[in-house]
Amino acid sequence: MTPVLGIAAGMAVNMATVAAVCSPGGGGGPGGSATGGFLSVEGPPDSLVDRFNRHFTDNFADGLLDRWWTTWLGSFSESPGVLTVDTLEVSGNPRAAIAYNSIGFTDLTATATIGEAGNNHTVFARAALSGTFRGYMVQAVPGGIPLIKIRRVDAGVATLIATASGSLAAGDTLGIRCTGTTIEAIKNGAAVASAVDATYATGSVGLGAHIAAGLTYSTFTVDAA
Repeated sequence: MTPVLGIAAGMAVNMATVAAVCSPGGGGGPGGSATGGFLSVEGPPDSLVDRFNRHFTDNFADGLLDRWWTTWLGSFSESPGVLTVDTLEVSGNPRAAIAYNSIGFTDLTATATIGEAGNNHTVFARAALSGTFRGYMVQAVPGGIPLIKIRRVDAGVATLIATASGSLAAGDTLGIRCTGTTIEAIKNGAAVASAVDATYATGSVGLGAHIAAGLTYSTFTVDAA
């Protein structure tokens, strides 16, 4: 992967090491890429308030999973262009979760490209990954009537706050958009369900699975909401 972690003007940043200061046509530091007028850093800075006025995407191409991601539940592996959910946490409701290595994300759109027909893929935002999971998640739920659900999770207990009928095919995108107190489920760029909930205002973003292992993703993208 070659994540773009550009820190634009007006963002609050406190970092230990800046790999390069880039000008138009300039190059980025190791592991980063640059656009004119942006800073390119080697991985996430030590502390970052991220207002998402730039684009981050990971195509899982370089095998450096642990460098950019923290596994919270289950286990994951990366091969060129594919992130695979290998195992689930088996206590209670089986699930897996992996978070991009930064915190404090507020308003955002996070989307993942799925590798097979949508069964149990999950994208989450405004989550806390220490202790018991909390935050918002969008899940593809298979069955006789396939559903896309938005759940709020409080200390590991999930509450359904919105749902829509719909299935996913290989190559589709599943996402979550958080704008103020509005939480939306996104399928292929369009909102299919929404809820208003003010419980959580900030937290981590990431993806995972529930019920079934072996699911794959080919990209994960975060943009401004």
